[in-house]
Amino acid sequence: MCCTPVAPIVFLHGTAASPRQWRELISHLPHQFEIFTLDLPDYGVHEIRSAPRSLSQEAQTLVHRLRGLGQPFHLVGHSYGGALALRIAIEWPSLVRSLTMFEPAMFHLLRDGHPIERQMHADIASVEQRLREADAAGAPEVGVAHFIDFWNGPGTFAAYAPETRQKVTAKLPMILANFAALDLETWPLADCARVSSPTLGVFGEHSPLLVQHLMRLVAGAMGAAKVLQVSAAGHMLPVTHTAAAAKMLNTHILAAEAHAARPKPRVA
Repeated sequence: MCCTPVAPIVFLHGTAASPRQWRELISHLPHQFEIFTLDLPDYGVHEIRSAPRSLSQEAQTLVHRLRGLGQPFHLVGHSYGGALALRIAIEWPSLVRSLTMFEPAMFHLLRDGHPIERQMHADIASVEQRLREADAAGAPEVGVAHFIDFWNGPGTFAAYAPETRQKVTAKLPMILANFAALDLETWPLADCARVSSPTLGVFGEHSPLLVQHLMRLVAGAMGAAKVLQVSAAGHMLPVTHTAAAAKMLNTHILAAEAHAARPKPRVA
């Protein structure tokens, strides 16, 4: 039996990143995959900043583009891109052949949870507040440094080359826009059960506990989702642990293709 996937794979990058973040991971995948790496809304080089909008509205913008593929697709997202991928799979399940999320940043699901979850939400809200205060004070690099170190560990931003610090700091408007979009989400955790495609959630061993918990929380609401941990990895595992991430993704997609190829039971 041939295992060559018939559905394309769509990759959605994270906040302050670009489609280039997927290059090395993709290099570990079989060449027969048809792959699309998309810029998120407003991230394209020639795009103009739009009015504030929610993550759900951004998902709708992406779906308008993805319908052009003319067939279901495997959807892969990291962080903010993972949150977008989840929202697309919830609202347009027939379009998604499989879903893979690397630490989706769906923070609002913690907002009204139990006390520990509410504290987790307060922690990430304080990161956003620090960013906005630094921007207002004319010291954007201070806020961006706190943001990067929150996700990747103390001293990460300082260890960047000067030109890298400058490039990341220039993404502050997009970072703030992504936070604002997430803040506007209000849908309940129970909506995750509307995802009908095979789902894989992946998190890093050393990632913030907030996203480790979110990954398990979302997967648990789906019922049949699989969750895997990447040893010694952090939040940027699709970039830093590409071989391991690609192996997990390849296995998941081939299994989803095999599932889709099974004969459907006849209705009497």
